[in-house]
Amino acid sequence: MKEFESLPENNGNTETKQERKSIEFVCEYEKSQGRHAQRVKNLGYDLKSDDKQIEVKSRGSKGGFIFLNYKNIEALNREPNFWLYIVQFEKDKTSLIILGKQDILN
Repeated sequence: MKEFESLPENNGNTETKQERKSIEFVCEYEKSQGRHAQRVKNLGYDLKSDDKQIEVKSRGSKGGFIFLNYKNIEALNREPNFWLYIVQFEKDKTSLIILGKQDILN
C-alpha cells in the first residue's frame, strides 16, 4: 500500500507515512492541551512533551496488536511519566487512545 511505504528521514532512518502522520497527530493533540511536544531519538519513546515521555503507535481500523520493543520497555521501566498514545486510523476519522504507565503495567 502506498500509505505504508517507507520514507527516508533527513538522518537516514526510515519511517512510514502512517508513523509520521501519527506523530503529527499527537503533536497537534499535545498543543491543544497547552503542551509542547518535541521529537526525540534513541530514548525508547518518540516525543517529550513537557514532563511526559510519549511512545506513539498506530493501527488501522481493523485494530490489531501493539508491540513495544526492548527500548520501549526500558523507557517504560525507567521513566516515571511514560505514556503510550495509540493513534487509530479509521475510514472517516482518526482517534486517540491514551494509556499512562499504570494503565500499561496493570
